[in-house]
Order: sequence, then structure tokens, then C-alpha cells
Amino acid sequence: MKQMGLGESGFERKTKRTRKHEFLDEMNLVVPWAELVLLITPHAPTPSAKGRRPPFAIESMLRIHFLQQWFNLSDPAMEEALDDMALFREFVSLDAGEVKLPDESTILRFRHLLEAHDLSLQILATVNATLAAKGPLLRPRRGWSIGHGHPRPPAVPRRDVPAGARAGDGRSRAETDARTPLG
Repeated sequence: MKQMGLGESGFERKTKRTRKHEFLDEMNLVVPWAELVLLITPHAPTPSAKGRRPPFAIESMLRIHFLQQWFNLSDPAMEEALDDMALFREFVSLDAGEVKLPDESTILRFRHLLEAHDLSLQILATVNATLAAKGPLLRPRRGWSIGHGHPRPPAVPRRDVPAGARAGDGRSRAETDARTPLG
């Protein structure tokens, strides 16, 4: 019998649902994971009898690759995020207490596998074909850009815009200060 982890026992900390959580739930439904796994399987390493540890599941590694694209994470940053963020571990179906998490070199080797067999463009085409039937389209850019109709990964505030100009009322900070009575 498999031992239940703390996260599955109801012992986890209850927090509000974040935009990241909402985004990952949406991507879980939108991305054709099974179809993409079938695309990669012929090229993936097989478990060897040489005493090495078995490779991670293709779907888990693929989800890690997508997380890196969506949240602009390097291989070392992705390894750290998997260690730190239960949400990411849940999304990739890994439990830190149950299995060893992929390290940065494992993540790098998976990306090199995709590059060596030109699978990234095939993955993008497969996702686009699925999304075209549903509406929006992914465009290859620096990272992947999601068209209208689907949530984006939570954005980092722009640093090139003055803080007062981000107030949301269309006025600059100078205009707001000019209209504020001195008291």
C-alpha cells in the first residue's frame, strides 16, 4: 500500500487560489498532454539495465519544459522552483517526499532531446492545432505567447513605467499630484 503524503492527507496549508494556480488549471485542460507524450515517446530514453535510475516520466518532463517557457525559468531556477513550490510539483505530478525531483542537468538533457529531434516545433504545431479548434493560437516568439481568450502567466510589473502611471485611471503621477489639494 502506498503511503499517503502530507499534501494528500488534508494536512496541507489552505491558501487562496492564485493566478498561477488558475493559469495552470487552465493549461492542464487546454494542452493535449497525451498527444504530445506520443510525439516524444519514440525519441525518449528507455530504462537501462546498467543500474542507473529510471528516467522520469515523459509527461512530467514535458510539463516541466512548459513551466520553464511560461514562467521564463532557467534550468537551475526550474530545479529550485520544483523544490520550493508545491504548486509546480503538483502540476508535474511529482511529490518531493516520494520521488527524487529532476535536477538541472536532467531538465537540460530533456530540452536537448527536444532540440535534437526538432520536437519543439512539432509540439508547438500540435498545441496550435488543438487551440485552433478552440479559438486562440500560440505564436513562436521569445518564449511562447498565448493569443487572446486564454489566461497568460502572471505578469511581472513593468519597471520602465513610473509607479504613479500604473494607477489605472489613465493619468500620470504628475497629473494626479497637480489635482491633489495641498492640505
